[in-house]
Amino acid sequence: MANPSLLLKSIFIFFLLPCLSWSCPEYQKQALLQFKSSVLAINSSFHALDSWDSGSSSCLLWDKVTCSSPSNSNQLQLQLMPSNLLAPLFFNRSLRVLDISQNYIYDQIPALGLGNLSNLVHLDLSSNWFNGSIPPQLFLLRHLQYLDLGLNSLEGGLSPKVGSLQGLRMLNLSYNCLSGELPKEIGNLTKLQQLSLGSNKFSNAIPSSISYLRELEELDLRGNALFMEIPTSIGNLSNLSSMRLGKNKLIGGVPASMQKLNKLGSLDFEGNLLTGEIPFWLFNFKDLQSLHLGGNNLTWNNNMKMVPKCMLSRLYLGSCGLQGEILDWISTQTLFFLDLSNNRLHGPFPQWLAKMGVSYLILSHNKLSELLKTIGDAKLLSILIF
Repeated sequence: MANPSLLLKSIFIFFLLPCLSWSCPEYQKQALLQFKSSVLAINSSFHALDSWDSGSSSCLLWDKVTCSSPSNSNQLQLQLMPSNLLAPLFFNRSLRVLDISQNYIYDQIPALGLGNLSNLVHLDLSSNWFNGSIPPQLFLLRHLQYLDLGLNSLEGGLSPKVGSLQGLRMLNLSYNCLSGELPKEIGNLTKLQQLSLGSNKFSNAIPSSISYLRELEELDLRGNALFMEIPTSIGNLSNLSSMRLGKNKLIGGVPASMQKLNKLGSLDFEGNLLTGEIPFWLFNFKDLQSLHLGGNNLTWNNNMKMVPKCMLSRLYLGSCGLQGEILDWISTQTLFFLDLSNNRLHGPFPQWLAKMGVSYLILSHNKLSELLKTIGDAKLLSILIF
Protein backbone atom coordinates (compact mmCIF):
# COMPACT_ATOMS: atom_id res chain seq x y z
CA MET A 1 0.00 0.00 0.00
CA ALA A 2 1.39 3.39 -0.96
CA ASN A 3 2.37 5.87 1.73
CA PRO A 4 0.37 9.12 1.22
CA SER A 5 3.15 11.25 2.67
CA LEU A 6 5.53 9.87 0.05
CA LEU A 7 3.01 10.53 -2.71
CA LEU A 8 2.84 14.17 -1.71
CA LYS A 9 6.51 14.64 -2.46
CA SER A 10 5.76 14.35 -6.18
CA ILE A 11 2.30 15.88 -6.27
CA PHE A 12 1.46 18.23 -9.09
CA ILE A 13 -1.63 20.37 -8.84
CA PHE A 14 -3.18 22.62 -11.43
CA PHE A 15 -6.46 24.43 -10.96
CA LEU A 16 -8.28 26.26 -13.74
CA LEU A 17 -10.95 28.67 -12.50
CA PRO A 18 -13.30 31.04 -14.37
CA CYS A 19 -12.33 34.63 -15.03
CA LEU A 20 -14.98 36.62 -13.21
CA SER A 21 -13.51 40.12 -12.85
CA TRP A 22 -10.30 38.56 -11.56
CA SER A 23 -11.99 37.08 -8.51
CA CYS A 24 -13.12 33.58 -7.67
CA PRO A 25 -16.43 32.66 -6.06
CA GLU A 26 -16.30 32.17 -2.29
CA TYR A 27 -17.46 28.54 -2.54
CA GLN A 28 -14.51 27.72 -4.81
CA LYS A 29 -12.11 29.52 -2.53
CA GLN A 30 -13.38 27.52 0.45
CA ALA A 31 -13.15 24.24 -1.45
CA LEU A 32 -9.50 24.96 -2.28
CA LEU A 33 -8.76 25.85 1.34
CA GLN A 34 -10.35 22.57 2.45
CA PHE A 35 -8.15 20.79 -0.03
CA LYS A 36 -5.06 22.50 1.39
CA SER A 37 -6.06 21.45 4.92
CA SER A 38 -6.36 17.83 3.78
CA VAL A 39 -2.88 17.96 2.25
CA LEU A 40 -1.29 19.46 5.36
CA ALA A 41 -3.01 16.92 7.59
CA ILE A 42 -0.99 14.24 5.79
CA ASN A 43 2.26 16.17 5.36
CA SER A 44 2.67 19.38 7.32
CA SER A 45 5.97 20.14 5.57
CA PHE A 46 4.35 20.36 2.11
CA HIS A 47 4.95 23.98 1.03
CA ALA A 48 3.64 24.05 -2.55
CA LEU A 49 0.39 25.64 -1.36
CA ASP A 50 1.84 28.24 1.00
CA SER A 51 0.34 31.08 -1.05
CA TRP A 52 -3.19 29.76 -0.43
CA ASP A 53 -4.21 32.18 2.29
CA SER A 54 -7.77 32.78 3.47
CA GLY A 55 -6.98 36.47 3.85
CA SER A 56 -6.11 36.86 0.19
CA SER A 57 -8.43 39.04 -1.87
CA SER A 58 -8.70 36.43 -4.65
CA CYS A 59 -7.69 32.79 -4.99
CA LEU A 60 -6.64 33.61 -8.56
CA LEU A 61 -3.51 35.14 -7.00
CA TRP A 62 -2.50 31.77 -5.54
CA ASP A 63 0.18 29.52 -7.00
CA LYS A 64 -1.13 26.67 -9.17
CA VAL A 65 -4.45 28.47 -9.72
CA THR A 66 -5.07 29.85 -13.20
CA CYS A 67 -7.99 31.69 -14.71
CA SER A 68 -9.74 30.37 -17.79
CA SER A 69 -11.41 32.41 -20.51
CA PRO A 70 -15.01 33.54 -19.85
CA SER A 71 -16.28 31.18 -22.55
CA ASN A 72 -14.79 28.25 -20.63
CA SER A 73 -15.82 29.38 -17.16
CA ASN A 74 -16.63 27.06 -14.29
CA GLN A 75 -13.72 24.76 -14.90
CA LEU A 76 -11.42 23.22 -12.36
CA GLN A 77 -8.61 20.86 -13.24
CA LEU A 78 -6.29 18.85 -11.07
CA GLN A 79 -3.73 16.17 -11.64
CA LEU A 80 -1.70 13.72 -9.58
CA MET A 81 -3.49 13.51 -6.27
CA PRO A 82 -3.81 10.80 -3.57
CA SER A 83 -7.36 9.47 -3.13
CA ASN A 84 -7.87 10.66 0.43
CA LEU A 85 -7.39 14.27 -0.69
CA LEU A 86 -10.32 14.26 -3.08
CA ALA A 87 -13.21 14.74 -0.66
CA PRO A 88 -13.18 18.58 -0.54
CA LEU A 89 -13.44 18.75 -4.32
CA PHE A 90 -16.77 16.95 -4.35
CA PHE A 91 -18.42 20.04 -2.87
CA ASN A 92 -17.54 22.06 -5.97
CA ARG A 93 -20.45 21.32 -8.29
CA SER A 94 -19.11 23.64 -10.98
CA LEU A 95 -16.23 21.23 -11.62
CA ARG A 96 -16.07 20.35 -15.32
CA VAL A 97 -12.69 18.67 -15.82
CA LEU A 98 -11.22 16.16 -13.36
CA ASP A 99 -7.98 14.33 -14.17
CA ILE A 100 -6.36 12.16 -11.49
CA SER A 101 -4.69 9.73 -13.88
CA GLN A 102 -1.32 8.02 -13.38
CA ASN A 103 -1.20 7.83 -9.59
CA TYR A 104 -1.07 5.17 -6.90
CA ILE A 105 -4.73 5.69 -6.02
CA TYR A 106 -6.28 2.54 -4.62
CA ASP A 107 -9.64 1.32 -3.27
CA GLN A 108 -12.99 1.73 -4.98
CA ILE A 109 -13.98 4.70 -7.13
CA PRO A 110 -15.54 7.33 -4.78
CA ALA A 111 -19.06 6.92 -6.10
CA LEU A 112 -21.08 9.37 -3.99
CA GLY A 113 -18.51 12.12 -4.32
CA LEU A 114 -18.26 11.87 -8.09
CA GLY A 115 -22.05 11.71 -8.31
CA ASN A 116 -22.17 15.25 -6.90
CA LEU A 117 -20.12 16.59 -9.82
CA SER A 118 -23.09 16.85 -12.13
CA ASN A 119 -21.37 19.30 -14.51
CA LEU A 120 -18.38 17.11 -15.31
CA VAL A 121 -17.48 17.03 -19.01
CA HIS A 122 -14.11 15.28 -18.73
CA LEU A 123 -13.29 12.53 -16.20
CA ASP A 124 -9.95 10.70 -16.28
CA LEU A 125 -9.27 8.10 -13.56
CA SER A 126 -6.96 5.96 -15.71
CA SER A 127 -3.68 4.31 -14.70
CA ASN A 128 -4.45 3.86 -11.02
CA TRP A 129 -5.28 0.94 -8.72
CA PHE A 130 -9.03 1.41 -8.51
CA ASN A 131 -10.91 -1.83 -7.88
CA GLY A 132 -14.52 -2.92 -7.41
CA SER A 133 -17.25 -2.24 -9.93
CA ILE A 134 -18.02 0.86 -12.00
CA PRO A 135 -20.33 2.86 -9.71
CA PRO A 136 -23.80 3.56 -11.14
CA GLN A 137 -23.46 7.21 -10.10
CA LEU A 138 -21.08 7.73 -13.04
CA PHE A 139 -23.91 7.02 -15.45
CA LEU A 140 -25.82 10.01 -14.03
CA LEU A 141 -23.16 12.46 -15.25
CA ARG A 142 -25.10 13.36 -18.37
CA HIS A 143 -22.70 16.08 -19.53
CA LEU A 144 -19.72 13.73 -19.82
CA GLN A 145 -17.94 13.78 -23.16
CA TYR A 146 -14.74 12.04 -22.07
CA LEU A 147 -14.58 9.07 -19.67
CA ASP A 148 -11.33 7.18 -19.13
CA LEU A 149 -11.20 4.38 -16.53
CA GLY A 150 -8.51 2.38 -18.32
CA LEU A 151 -5.57 0.62 -16.67
CA ASN A 152 -7.16 -0.13 -13.31
CA SER A 153 -8.43 -3.32 -11.66
CA LEU A 154 -12.17 -2.80 -12.08
CA GLU A 155 -14.42 -5.86 -12.00
CA GLY A 156 -18.03 -6.76 -12.71
CA GLY A 157 -20.07 -5.99 -15.79
CA LEU A 158 -20.79 -2.92 -17.87
CA SER A 159 -24.25 -1.69 -16.92
CA PRO A 160 -26.87 -0.99 -19.62
CA LYS A 161 -27.06 2.44 -17.96
CA VAL A 162 -23.92 3.36 -19.88
CA GLY A 163 -26.35 4.15 -22.70
CA SER A 164 -27.51 7.23 -20.78
CA LEU A 165 -24.17 8.97 -21.40
CA GLN A 166 -25.28 10.11 -24.83
CA GLY A 167 -22.82 13.00 -25.02
CA LEU A 168 -19.75 10.76 -24.79
CA ARG A 169 -17.14 11.14 -27.49
CA MET A 170 -14.47 8.95 -25.84
CA LEU A 171 -14.99 5.89 -23.64
CA ASN A 172 -11.97 3.91 -22.44
CA LEU A 173 -12.41 0.94 -20.10
CA SER A 174 -9.46 -1.08 -21.42
CA TYR A 175 -7.01 -3.06 -19.28
CA ASN A 176 -9.36 -3.93 -16.43
CA CYS A 177 -11.07 -7.18 -15.36
CA LEU A 178 -14.57 -6.33 -16.58
CA SER A 179 -16.72 -9.26 -17.70
CA GLY A 180 -20.15 -10.28 -18.96
CA GLU A 181 -21.96 -9.24 -22.11
CA LEU A 182 -21.53 -5.92 -23.84
CA PRO A 183 -24.91 -4.20 -23.39
CA LYS A 184 -26.88 -3.37 -26.53
CA GLU A 185 -27.43 0.10 -25.02
CA ILE A 186 -23.89 0.94 -26.07
CA GLY A 187 -25.51 1.73 -29.41
CA ASN A 188 -27.10 4.80 -27.78
CA LEU A 189 -23.70 6.51 -27.63
CA THR A 190 -24.06 7.88 -31.13
CA LYS A 191 -21.50 10.66 -30.64
CA LEU A 192 -18.68 8.28 -29.75
CA GLN A 193 -15.49 8.72 -31.73
CA GLN A 194 -13.36 6.31 -29.68
CA LEU A 195 -14.50 3.11 -27.94
CA SER A 196 -11.78 1.17 -26.13
CA LEU A 197 -12.87 -1.94 -24.22
CA GLY A 198 -9.82 -4.10 -24.92
CA SER A 199 -7.97 -6.39 -22.50
CA ASN A 200 -10.94 -7.30 -20.32
CA LYS A 201 -13.05 -10.45 -19.98
CA PHE A 202 -16.12 -9.47 -21.97
CA SER A 203 -17.88 -12.46 -23.53
CA ASN A 204 -20.75 -13.39 -25.84
CA ALA A 205 -21.36 -11.55 -29.10
CA ILE A 206 -20.46 -8.09 -30.33
CA PRO A 207 -23.84 -6.32 -30.13
CA SER A 208 -25.27 -5.41 -33.54
CA SER A 209 -26.27 -2.05 -32.06
CA ILE A 210 -22.62 -1.04 -32.37
CA SER A 211 -23.51 -0.18 -35.98
CA TYR A 212 -25.37 2.91 -34.71
CA LEU A 213 -22.07 4.54 -33.76
CA ARG A 214 -21.70 6.29 -37.11
CA GLU A 215 -19.14 8.82 -35.83
CA LEU A 216 -16.84 6.12 -34.43
CA GLU A 217 -13.23 6.38 -35.60
CA GLU A 218 -11.48 3.90 -33.28
CA LEU A 219 -12.92 0.56 -32.09
CA ASP A 220 -10.84 -1.59 -29.73
CA LEU A 221 -12.35 -4.85 -28.42
CA ARG A 222 -9.07 -6.78 -28.53
CA GLY A 223 -8.15 -9.29 -25.83
CA ASN A 224 -11.57 -10.36 -24.55
CA ALA A 225 -13.57 -13.60 -24.84
CA LEU A 226 -16.04 -12.44 -27.49
CA PHE A 227 -17.43 -15.15 -29.73
CA MET A 228 -19.98 -15.67 -32.52
CA GLU A 229 -19.63 -13.88 -35.84
CA ILE A 230 -18.56 -10.32 -36.50
CA PRO A 231 -21.87 -8.50 -37.10
CA THR A 232 -22.49 -7.70 -40.74
CA SER A 233 -23.73 -4.27 -39.71
CA ILE A 234 -20.18 -3.32 -38.69
CA GLY A 235 -19.81 -2.17 -42.30
CA ASN A 236 -22.00 0.83 -41.42
CA LEU A 237 -19.19 2.42 -39.38
CA SER A 238 -18.06 4.50 -42.32
CA ASN A 239 -15.75 6.79 -40.29
CA LEU A 240 -13.77 3.93 -38.77
CA SER A 241 -9.99 4.25 -39.15
CA SER A 242 -8.92 1.61 -36.63
CA MET A 243 -10.59 -1.72 -35.78
CA ARG A 244 -8.99 -4.06 -33.22
CA LEU A 245 -10.87 -7.32 -32.65
CA GLY A 246 -7.85 -9.59 -32.19
CA LYS A 247 -7.36 -12.15 -29.41
CA ASN A 248 -11.01 -13.14 -29.06
CA LYS A 249 -12.94 -16.25 -30.14
CA LEU A 250 -14.79 -14.81 -33.11
CA ILE A 251 -15.96 -17.23 -35.80
CA GLY A 252 -17.18 -16.99 -39.38
CA GLY A 253 -15.62 -15.05 -42.19
CA VAL A 254 -14.55 -11.47 -42.78
CA PRO A 255 -17.85 -9.61 -43.42
CA ALA A 256 -18.18 -8.44 -47.02
CA SER A 257 -19.92 -5.30 -45.71
CA MET A 258 -16.51 -4.07 -44.52
CA GLN A 259 -15.70 -3.13 -48.10
CA LYS A 260 -17.48 0.15 -47.32
CA LEU A 261 -14.91 1.11 -44.64
CA ASN A 262 -12.77 3.15 -47.00
CA LYS A 263 -11.13 5.15 -44.19
CA LEU A 264 -9.66 2.06 -42.55
CA GLY A 265 -5.99 2.47 -41.67
CA SER A 266 -5.48 -0.34 -39.15
CA LEU A 267 -7.23 -3.73 -38.96
CA ASP A 268 -6.52 -6.41 -36.36
CA PHE A 269 -8.32 -9.78 -36.49
CA GLU A 270 -5.33 -11.73 -35.15
CA GLY A 271 -5.84 -14.80 -32.96
CA ASN A 272 -9.52 -15.61 -33.49
CA LEU A 273 -11.30 -18.59 -35.04
CA LEU A 274 -12.17 -16.93 -38.33
CA THR A 275 -12.55 -19.14 -41.40
CA GLY A 276 -12.80 -18.75 -45.17
CA GLU A 277 -10.64 -17.12 -47.78
CA ILE A 278 -8.85 -13.85 -47.09
CA PRO A 279 -10.70 -11.35 -49.31
CA PHE A 280 -8.55 -9.49 -51.80
CA TRP A 281 -10.52 -6.29 -51.29
CA LEU A 282 -8.82 -5.81 -47.91
CA PHE A 283 -5.81 -4.65 -49.92
CA ASN A 284 -7.87 -2.03 -51.76
CA PHE A 285 -8.11 0.30 -48.74
CA LYS A 286 -5.81 3.13 -49.76
CA ASP A 287 -5.21 4.28 -46.17
CA LEU A 288 -4.50 0.82 -44.77
CA GLN A 289 -1.10 0.64 -43.05
CA SER A 290 -1.46 -2.22 -40.55
CA LEU A 291 -3.11 -5.60 -41.25
CA HIS A 292 -3.11 -8.47 -38.72
CA LEU A 293 -4.92 -11.61 -39.90
CA GLY A 294 -2.67 -14.36 -38.53
CA GLY A 295 -3.57 -16.99 -35.97
CA ASN A 296 -6.99 -17.80 -37.48
CA ASN A 297 -8.24 -20.52 -39.79
CA LEU A 298 -8.25 -18.20 -42.76
CA THR A 299 -6.75 -19.29 -46.06
CA TRP A 300 -4.92 -17.47 -48.83
CA ASN A 301 -5.79 -17.97 -52.49
CA ASN A 302 -2.35 -18.80 -53.80
CA ASN A 303 -3.56 -18.45 -57.40
CA MET A 304 -4.67 -14.87 -56.90
CA LYS A 305 -2.69 -12.18 -58.70
CA MET A 306 -2.96 -8.93 -56.83
CA VAL A 307 -1.73 -5.35 -57.03
CA PRO A 308 -2.41 -3.76 -53.60
CA LYS A 309 -3.72 -0.21 -53.44
CA CYS A 310 -2.58 0.14 -49.84
CA MET A 311 0.91 0.80 -48.49
CA LEU A 312 1.46 -1.43 -45.48
CA SER A 313 4.01 -0.92 -42.71
CA ARG A 314 2.82 -3.95 -40.66
CA LEU A 315 1.60 -7.26 -42.11
CA TYR A 316 0.80 -10.42 -40.16
CA LEU A 317 -0.20 -13.42 -42.29
CA GLY A 318 0.99 -16.18 -39.98
CA SER A 319 -0.94 -19.47 -40.26
CA CYS A 320 -2.83 -18.33 -43.35
CA GLY A 321 -2.13 -21.24 -45.70
CA LEU A 322 0.46 -19.47 -47.86
CA GLN A 323 2.17 -21.85 -50.29
CA GLY A 324 5.06 -21.64 -52.70
CA GLU A 325 7.51 -18.76 -52.77
CA ILE A 326 7.09 -15.58 -50.72
CA LEU A 327 4.43 -13.39 -52.31
CA ASP A 328 6.14 -11.01 -54.73
CA TRP A 329 3.61 -8.19 -54.22
CA ILE A 330 5.10 -7.73 -50.75
CA SER A 331 8.01 -6.01 -52.50
CA THR A 332 5.70 -3.06 -53.31
CA GLN A 333 5.14 -2.29 -49.61
CA THR A 334 7.17 -0.27 -47.07
CA LEU A 335 7.10 -2.86 -44.31
CA PHE A 336 8.54 -2.38 -40.84
CA PHE A 337 7.05 -5.63 -39.45
CA LEU A 338 6.38 -8.83 -41.43
CA ASP A 339 5.15 -12.15 -40.05
CA LEU A 340 4.72 -15.05 -42.49
CA SER A 341 5.27 -17.82 -39.94
CA ASN A 342 3.49 -21.19 -39.82
CA ASN A 343 2.78 -21.43 -43.54
CA ARG A 344 4.03 -23.70 -46.31
CA LEU A 345 6.44 -21.34 -47.99
CA HIS A 346 9.45 -22.85 -49.75
CA GLY A 347 12.12 -21.92 -52.21
CA PRO A 348 15.00 -19.45 -51.84
CA PHE A 349 14.75 -16.46 -49.57
CA PRO A 350 14.31 -13.55 -52.03
CA GLN A 351 17.01 -10.94 -52.20
CA TRP A 352 14.43 -8.20 -52.70
CA LEU A 353 13.03 -8.96 -49.23
CA ALA A 354 16.48 -8.64 -47.66
CA LYS A 355 16.81 -5.17 -49.19
CA MET A 356 13.34 -3.90 -48.25
CA GLY A 357 14.34 -2.43 -44.88
CA VAL A 358 12.12 -4.67 -42.74
CA SER A 359 13.09 -4.40 -39.05
CA TYR A 360 11.06 -7.33 -37.64
CA LEU A 361 10.90 -10.45 -39.80
CA ILE A 362 9.23 -13.68 -38.62
CA LEU A 363 9.48 -16.65 -40.99
CA SER A 364 9.50 -19.63 -38.62
CA HIS A 365 7.88 -22.97 -39.51
CA ASN A 366 8.34 -22.71 -43.26
CA LYS A 367 10.77 -24.44 -45.63
CA LEU A 368 12.70 -21.54 -47.05
CA SER A 369 16.24 -22.06 -48.26
CA GLU A 370 19.34 -19.88 -48.68
CA LEU A 371 18.17 -17.64 -45.85
CA LEU A 372 21.54 -17.24 -44.17
CA LYS A 373 23.19 -16.64 -47.54
CA THR A 374 20.92 -13.72 -48.40
CA ILE A 375 20.01 -12.20 -45.05
CA GLY A 376 23.31 -10.35 -44.83
CA ASP A 377 21.84 -7.76 -47.21
CA ALA A 378 19.17 -6.87 -44.64
CA LYS A 379 20.97 -3.85 -43.16
CA LEU A 380 18.01 -2.53 -41.12
CA LEU A 381 16.90 -5.88 -39.68
CA SER A 382 16.64 -5.86 -35.87
CA ILE A 383 14.83 -9.12 -35.14
CA LEU A 384 14.78 -12.28 -37.25
CA ILE A 385 12.87 -15.42 -36.28
CA PHE A 386 13.17 -18.34 -38.70
